[in-house]
Amino acid sequence: MHIISVIRRSSNPHWLLALVMLSWPTPGSAQDLALRDQVVSMLATPAVVGREALAARSVVSALGADAERDRLGNVVLVLGSGSPRRLFVAPLDEPGYAVSRIQNDGYLRLVPLGDRDHGALFDQFHFGQKVQIMTRRGLVIGAIAIPSTHLQGLRRDGETPWTFHDAVVDIGAESAAEAAELGVSLLDTVTLIKRPTVLADGTVAAPHAALKAASTAMMMAAEQAKANGVQGTAVFAWTVLDSLNRKGLEAVVNRHGPFDEAVLLSNRFHRSPDAAVSAASERGIRRAGDLATNGDAGTVGHDPRGAAPGTGGPDWGDAVVSWLGVPSQFAGTPVERVALADVATLAEAIARAARVAASPRGSAAGSISVKPAYADNRPDEHTESDEHTESDEHTESAELLAALVARAGVSGAEGPVRDEVLARLPRWARPRVDAAGNVVVALGPDAGSDRTRHRVFVAHMDEVGFRVSKVLADGRLQLERRGGFYPWLWEAQAAVVRTQQGDVPGIFEPRPDYLASQTRSFRTAQIVDVGAGSRQRALAMGVREGSTTVTMPKKMERIGRHRALARGFDDRVGSAALLLALRRIDPEQVKRPITFAWSVEEEVGLIGATALARDLGEIEAVYPIDTHVSSDSPLESEAYAYSRLGGGAVLRALESILFIAEDDLEHVQALARSLDLPLQVAMTHGGTDGQPFLAFGGRSVPLSWPGRYSHSPIEVMDLRDLDTLVNLIVAIALEP
Repeated sequence: MHIISVIRRSSNPHWLLALVMLSWPTPGSAQDLALRDQVVSMLATPAVVGREALAARSVVSALGADAERDRLGNVVLVLGSGSPRRLFVAPLDEPGYAVSRIQNDGYLRLVPLGDRDHGALFDQFHFGQKVQIMTRRGLVIGAIAIPSTHLQGLRRDGETPWTFHDAVVDIGAESAAEAAELGVSLLDTVTLIKRPTVLADGTVAAPHAALKAASTAMMMAAEQAKANGVQGTAVFAWTVLDSLNRKGLEAVVNRHGPFDEAVLLSNRFHRSPDAAVSAASERGIRRAGDLATNGDAGTVGHDPRGAAPGTGGPDWGDAVVSWLGVPSQFAGTPVERVALADVATLAEAIARAARVAASPRGSAAGSISVKPAYADNRPDEHTESDEHTESDEHTESAELLAALVARAGVSGAEGPVRDEVLARLPRWARPRVDAAGNVVVALGPDAGSDRTRHRVFVAHMDEVGFRVSKVLADGRLQLERRGGFYPWLWEAQAAVVRTQQGDVPGIFEPRPDYLASQTRSFRTAQIVDVGAGSRQRALAMGVREGSTTVTMPKKMERIGRHRALARGFDDRVGSAALLLALRRIDPEQVKRPITFAWSVEEEVGLIGATALARDLGEIEAVYPIDTHVSSDSPLESEAYAYSRLGGGAVLRALESILFIAEDDLEHVQALARSLDLPLQVAMTHGGTDGQPFLAFGGRSVPLSWPGRYSHSPIEVMDLRDLDTLVNLIVAIALEP
């Protein structure tokens, strides 16, 4: 494995000429695993420019009392004494955003911070994704809103990429006062929730991976220097404000200089000075042999920012300044990718440059113990407090919903969700799984005795996502969509490939021209890379064409007082509503034939519901339980599809292919009034599992809850609406 080097001045430091290809510990060795954990920990730690404290604390924790933080927040470790004096610098900061306004409706607006020289799609890669707001009181989870897929035909969507000007952050607050109660203030920093992804080939992908990995390499080298000593003086500095004004670096040089040599770690080894498209658009992780020729700064490995990376900076005097770094793929995206072996090589190169005495092979990679800044993407200093995001009021429904969301169920592969539904049924239930894969629970009198009184409640188990259509020769996976959604929401994000042998981590690759692209969408096939390297290896990992499905990592988050955020609420909320309703129903009190069903393949053509309708035949009415795609968002027009989150259950009176009967409308409204249940009557775009039952004479009465940002990774719902919906289902099922 290699590192990349660039040298300022005509005379090369002799240590750089000694860099050679180094061996790598056996995969799975202690050094290998330690290096992986160290890099992943740093990649998971947010460090928006100007607010780098968490990353700085991680460095101090790893290096101990010998490392100190100066007044600006730089971490500095000085070892040895005398000449020559050498400086090693790793910037801690990353670009991000700050809260620029808290709107009256509780949404946040943003202003960008730091280096954004990563193409027109840099902001767009944040849209429709979970973000973390670093407040003075702790971490607050939110999401950058997007328009709902279902309402696309009712808008005049443009094709220009989304920018920070369009960004509004949903934190589950219903007002500016509630946002303040959550601890959010102006100037709080905002960044993506980090999801470092380790692939099968020993690479790791995460936002700003190259610089954070290089910072980790320098921590490893510094620890080796502490243990074994250096020749002369070595100053290791992890600096702040690098992408804003470079004053952190300047302060270190002014305080600890002058220096004979300086080595700056850079993240710019991914493109040529005159190329508009990143080298990452080509296949493979770039190595030194690909990117540099004899250390010449005029080659592809050149840091394009000139004599000193970035604008401004210190007066170096007579110092020889060099740049080192690891090559990266997909630079500037949330899946920027580096090789762990390159990180170990860089650590040894830094140690050699610092004249560290020889130590056993592999010690650099296994010498430090980095305290994880996150546990499940949560920094130790910023845990979610109960008063911010949890409420005992919704404990039962939130626990069940989170369990269902955690299960993957792309259309046609609903098995894990079906297993969860079966496990969550009350003990008295006698479920059956029909030939289509639907789960069916019958209660009350035999339906065959009086079909005109038979009522059916149905929610679907599947979700939109991808299926592998082709395994390419190099082991990458070409995908096809299952259901309707914006493909660009998955672009440059972490992926999970669901195989029969288990889940395999991967990344959704950005479009090949992502740095030059000026359009919101793209026309090329979606590709996932799991690091297989060959078709044979991908097949051996369990990937199968035509059946293996692909999603994002999924986890439900509580936001605000009553709301939740997750991928797949459509239709896990409906599935949870039926399960919660069954828990509250005494089957001995049911006086009419009732069927509760959880269907398959709704998103690709109501396939499960069609089989169910044929099987059940004539019924009185079907109550499909599905999302009401609401325009309750600053990005939508309230002229259509409006229902308020927290306003109660929704009766979908008008949708694309259904206008419910007046009698059914009045009946449900009257029942809700009699029980003092809040009920919203609204229209929206799309259809439900109720459609196939119309062909057999059954009326369809869709019941819903308001949902924001349909078919995206950041669907948002209100748990109060779920509670109301459950009560309404129980009332209809037990109605005399």
